[in-house]
Amino acid sequence: MEAVRPSSYGEEDLQLQLALAMSKEEHDEEVKRRKGDELKLQMALEESRKTKDDDVCLLHKFVCLTVFNIFCQLFQVSLIKLVLISVCTSIQQKFFSNSSKTWYVGRA
Repeated sequence: MEAVRPSSYGEEDLQLQLALAMSKEEHDEEVKRRKGDELKLQMALEESRKTKDDDVCLLHKFVCLTVFNIFCQLFQVSLIKLVLISVCTSIQQKFFSNSSKTWYVGRA
């Protein structure tokens, strides 16, 4: 222990300056590391927001396409019904126009 103890005030001052410089250097490195960590965190948060926005956009597109497909299917069913009614009407006019019997679509 005696070998570490400074032998004069000058040597003690030098040891204190050295310890202070080392402490300051460690502090600066810690601050730099924290800034790097904060930057990485900010980048991760931004990427997360972007991914969330992209997911919401994809979900919106999926919902729109699903609704569009449903309307297309409903329209096709309606169109098929219209075509069937038209065909049945044409058949009725062609075959039963001279007859006194009335033919109704969908009735026995």
